[in-house]
Amino acid sequence: MKKISLKVVTSLALLLAACAKESEELPVPHNGSGDKPVEIPAANGNVLKVKTVITVGKVVYDSIPSVLKVISWDSTQVPHEQVFELAPGENQVTLRPSAVKYQLKLSKWGVQVDTTINAGDVAKINVQRLGGIKPAKFLTKEEKYLLKYDNWQPDSRIEYFYATEGVLSSVSFYGKTIQSPDLVLLGEDVFVYQNNNLARIRKYGQDATLHTSRVLTYNAAGQVTGVTDNTEDGVNIAAHVEYLPAVSQVKFFYKFFNGNTMAYTQHYKGGNVQEEAATSSRGTGESAKYYYDFFINPFVHLNYPDMYLSRRSKNNRAAEERLYHGNIPTNVPYKYEYTYDADGYPKELLTSFKGYISGEHLFTIKTVYTY
Repeated sequence: MKKISLKVVTSLALLLAACAKESEELPVPHNGSGDKPVEIPAANGNVLKVKTVITVGKVVYDSIPSVLKVISWDSTQVPHEQVFELAPGENQVTLRPSAVKYQLKLSKWGVQVDTTINAGDVAKINVQRLGGIKPAKFLTKEEKYLLKYDNWQPDSRIEYFYATEGVLSSVSFYGKTIQSPDLVLLGEDVFVYQNNNLARIRKYGQDATLHTSRVLTYNAAGQVTGVTDNTEDGVNIAAHVEYLPAVSQVKFFYKFFNGNTMAYTQHYKGGNVQEEAATSSRGTGESAKYYYDFFINPFVHLNYPDMYLSRRSKNNRAAEERLYHGNIPTNVPYKYEYTYDADGYPKELLTSFKGYISGEHLFTIKTVYTY
C-alpha cells in the first residue's frame, strides 16, 4: 500500500496547498466548560459548591469529571461516608446536616486531595476548589501503524528531543521510501531560541539540506503574531496573526508565494478551538466545529507552532463537523478511540478513516505515544 503521510490528518496544510482540507463527523457531548453548576441532591443539609481544578504544567484544567468522597463527623465522632460523581465544572453537593465537620477526599491524575471543613464554614465558601499542581509530561516518541490484513504495520515515527525539560531542541521524522520498506530518517526540525523565545525552526530534508526556515515574531505579551516559511527562493508562506480576546478569536491572514491569500479564524472556548473557518482568494474554503473529551492533549505542553498554531487546544479532539466549499477531500476521519494512562495522557489513539463521497471505511491508523 502507498505510504500514508502524516498530512492526511493535518487538514489546514492541505488547504494551504490547494485551498482544501479534510475530515468531519458526528458530535459527542462537549466538555461542559461554562455550563451552569451541576446539582447533586441529597437529604436536607449543608450545600457546598465544589469544582475540580488541576494545573498541569502551565495549563489549568477546570472542566474535568472526578469522584469525591466526603466523610462527615458528628458530635460523637461517628463517621458517615458519601460519594459524589462530580461532573465537569462547578457542582453543588448536599452534605449531611448533622455533621460538625467534613473531610473531602479526591484523587485525579495522580493528584491527591484531602481537606477538612468545619460545618460552620460551609456557608462562607463560594466555591471549594479541589485539586492541585503537577508537572507536565513531555512526548519523546509518536509512532503510527497502519492496519493491513489484520496486522499493525509500522508507517511512520516522530522522535522529540529536548535541550532542557520541556524545551525542544529537535524533532526527527521517520517514514518509508521506495528504496526501503523499513522506516528511515526523512527529515528533521531544529529549534533556535533568542531571548527565551522560539525564534526559528530550521527544517532539513532527508539529505540534511535546509529546505525551509520558519521564522516567528511576537508581541509584547509573548503571543505569536507572525509565522513565515522561507526557502532559498524567498518567502513561501507568510501569516499575520491577530488576537481578539473580547470575542475569544484568533484571526490569521496568509499570503502565498503564488500571490494567493487566505483568511482563517479560530474561535476558542474552554481552552479549545471550538470552531474555525477558512476562505481563500480562489473561492475555496472550509468551516468546522470540534468536540473534545476531558483529558490532556500532550501537544499543548510543546512550544512547537505550525503555520496555524493548531496544537494549542488543551483537550483531545473526539469528533468534528465540517463543511467544504470547493475542493473536496478523498478521505476523512470518522472515529477517534483513545486509551489513557493514569495521569490523563493518551497512550494510544485509533483513528478510522472513510471515503468522503462513498462513506465506506478505508483504513485505520494507530498512534502510540511515549513520554
